[in-house]
Amino acid sequence: MLAALGLGMSLVTGNPLWDGLASVLIGLVLGALALILLYEAKGLLIGEAADPQMVAAIRKTAAAHAGVVRVHEVLTVHSAPTMVTVIISADFEDTITARDVERIVLAIETQVAAQFPIVARVYVRPRDSATEALDG
Repeated sequence: MLAALGLGMSLVTGNPLWDGLASVLIGLVLGALALILLYEAKGLLIGEAADPQMVAAIRKTAAAHAGVVRVHEVLTVHSAPTMVTVIISADFEDTITARDVERIVLAIETQVAAQFPIVARVYVRPRDSATEALDG
């Protein structure tokens, strides 16, 4: 559009200044778009956290399962426009079996993936409060 406008003004007025001005404006627009793309690509290359409301909802979903004592942290990495990886660190009741923990982990993974289609992977890391205090 700028090229057509600049070329048209040059032909109408006989002044090549308009064509050069349009070229400069096109360069500025392309430069601005390059900066925007650079900013967006940097976030995806490095990985950025998902929306805080999504993280809070995932935390609430994991904590709501029977057998989960506490959700320590929910880490998210937005690694593509439509791909989020979630890592949940949770403390499970000490009285339940490993099979029960596996069942709860599968239920959490399934529910989070169903609730948020953008989530590509969910990892649940069993971790007790004593381990958290040591890692501190």
